[in-house]
Amino acid sequence: PGLEHLGISYQVMTAIPEALRNGTCKAAIMAPNWLATEQAGGGLCDFLLTPDPVLSVPVGLWTSKRVEKAISWQVAKETVAGVWEHVREAATQPSRCVQAEVNHMSLDVHHCLGVIIIVAAFFALALIVRVTN
Repeated sequence: PGLEHLGISYQVMTAIPEALRNGTCKAAIMAPNWLATEQAGGGLCDFLLTPDPVLSVPVGLWTSKRVEKAISWQVAKETVAGVWEHVREAATQPSRCVQAEVNHMSLDVHHCLGVIIIVAAFFALALIVRVTN
């Protein structure tokens, strides 16, 4: 809603990374591959993607049912064969930005002890009510 007043419109997508770099913008709505391309070159390392899409723009071309079936079958076949993954890997470079280390600590039983006690207490209470009836 506030984009009309707070947003800055760019006609050229290449201007968006520059606006983020020089501080004109503090955030941007852009495709994930634009950010990945910048980060592969070591730029925009202070920016992250939101976990959920902010905007979705469906893109497609009109085609006949006959062509659609043939293309859909071929795309599915290539997907199963892993072709698209190989194309993506060949076309992208890894980010040069320093990645924060992620702590993969698992929960132990003592972390869940409170929940276990509450469930056991309700089970015992239900058992007492059942026996007394």
